[in-house]
Formats: sequence, structure tokens, C-alpha cells
Amino acid sequence: MAPDRLAVFWFLLVAGCASSTKATTAAAASTRGWHPVPPVELADRCQAEAAQRCYQEGMQALGAQPPDAFMAQNLLAAACEGGVAEACGVLERRFRAPTPVAVPSLAQYVPPSGYAVVQYTCRVSTAGALVGCRRTRSSGSTPKFDATLDASFKEAETSGHYQPATVDGVAYETEVRLNYVLKSATPPSLGGATQAVPDRPADVTADQHSQGNRM
Repeated sequence: MAPDRLAVFWFLLVAGCASSTKATTAAAASTRGWHPVPPVELADRCQAEAAQRCYQEGMQALGAQPPDAFMAQNLLAAACEGGVAEACGVLERRFRAPTPVAVPSLAQYVPPSGYAVVQYTCRVSTAGALVGCRRTRSSGSTPKFDATLDASFKEAETSGHYQPATVDGVAYETEVRLNYVLKSATPPSLGGATQAVPDRPADVTADQHSQGNRM
């Protein structure tokens, strides 16, 4: 084989191996289990001996007809945090987190001064739409009740889209938390409004993501 053809063959072979490795890595990541963050009150209840009971309740919710996957997710996550290894295993094997496809932007909102940290908690429908979003945390210069901020997010909400959470391959409705750090145009050194990335999916932490729906 001529040297130039040999060089081309070697390049294609290396590139093919690299592409295969990336595809394998992506596939492995997409099948990785999910350890969502449970609600605070449930995590507090499912400690010590109560954790096993939460695990049993979670499995009952999962085995119901139809399954209450969201309740099962939270109970199993709380039991997992409480030390029940079986609950962690069920989440790892059977649950998959919602994955962001398009995250709503708040770049159009500028805080009154300084900076603002805000969080919105939204339901992710089985079709992947964000619905029922509500502000669950805010700090910095943004007041607790800011109609302009909430209107800005409401306008952007429809642009958000996720791959929905699944259990045993079947989509179900869950929650995600979206966190933003926004900077004011004043002082000038801070620049304009800046959109932050969302929490890990489903804990998106997460939160997803994340979630996750701990506040």
C-alpha cells in the first residue's frame, strides 16, 4: 500500500476508534442510574429504623396499578439517604433522570442592583415540557415578590424542554430545579445580566437536574 494511502487508512482507523469510544461513553452515561434528592421533610422522616419502612412504601408505590413513580422516587431517595442499600440499587437500575434539552433563559431580566440568585422549581411532564413553575428561592437584590422577574420567567418557560424522567423505560412526571445567578448593569464592572446553568438534572442536583426537589 502506498505511503499516502497508508496514512489515510491509519487516520480513519484512529478516528473510527475515537468515535466509537465517545459513543460508548455517551451510551454508558445515558444508562447510568439516578439518585434524586428527596424533599427535606421526607428525608428527615426516613432516618434510622424508619428508612426501611420508607423503602417498603416506595416499592409499594412503584408496584401499584398504575405506579406512582414520583412518590416512589422520593421515598426510595429518602430511604437511600437513610442508609438502605436496596433503595439505592432500585434507583440505580430502574430510574433515569430528566435531561435538559433547552433551558429557559433569564438573560432579559436585569436585577435592580448588584446581583440576584433565584431558583425556580418546575414539573417536567411526560412529554418533556416545563409546567407549573414557581420561584422557590431568591436572594441578593431581587425582592421576594418581583412581578417583573416572574413574568420574565413565565415568558421563557415555554422554551424549556427536557427528556422526561423514566422508570423501567416509561416516562413519568417529576420535578427539576433551575438556578440562576443574574448580575445588574450597575456597577459597570459587573456587566449585563448573565444566565446561570441549571442545577444538575433531576437532583437535575438534577438536580437534574435536579433535579431533585429539595429546597
